[in-house]
Amino acid sequence: MDALNLIEVNASQLEGLDAAVLVLAATWGRGCKPELLQALEPYRRASGYNGTLVAALTREEAVRVLGDLVPEERPGQTAVLSIAFGKTHAEWRERAS
Repeated sequence: MDALNLIEVNASQLEGLDAAVLVLAATWGRGCKPELLQALEPYRRASGYNGTLVAALTREEAVRVLGDLVPEERPGQTAVLSIAFGKTHAEWRERAS
């Protein structure tokens, strides 16, 4: 499972979530640093495939929690960031209206 696959297998968990940044973080094995998982926990909106943490954050929250990992801002779009096994993948989706 890599960062891109994590988005694909959790697509249904992203439906209906409206936020500036959506984060999918692998929670199994060494999928993501424990400190980052702990920082994302207050923003958890669902548990996805194999316990994947699905979080929704404002831009300000994302900058505070993710630091340099925050994807660039694109007007009218939601950033989707996937973190798995030391790799990240970002894509953008039209923002829910």
